[in-house]
Amino acid sequence: MDDVNIPTPNKALAAILLGPKMVALVRTKTELGKIRYQMIVAKRSRKLMQSARVTVRIGGYKNDRPVGRLTVGQGLKYGPSHEFGHKFRRNTASGQFVARDGKRRRGVRANKATGAHDLRKVLRSLR
Repeated sequence: MDDVNIPTPNKALAAILLGPKMVALVRTKTELGKIRYQMIVAKRSRKLMQSARVTVRIGGYKNDRPVGRLTVGQGLKYGPSHEFGHKFRRNTASGQFVARDGKRRRGVRANKATGAHDLRKVLRSLR
């Protein structure tokens, strides 16, 4: 069996990661992501834009660093469907939406609305 070198924990690195400057840095970067999300999201009712929240807590694999979380669409029914897309059904004759009751009907066309993927765009811009 090979010898495995496990270094002793570096107390200075732990102090830097848990320090107030690192927490402020993570909060600043997460707030920047919130502002970018609010700039690119659709603004018909502004509710999705206003629902963006930032929290910073201690986390990570060993709970040894600050982790920023950007929460969007909490309390809104359409938040996930806007981001990831949804399926819908329309009557081919009238164009009206048809309820999804599981039954197959004639003249009903099933489609999928593509999602906006705004959070993906924000994360890519923060690299």
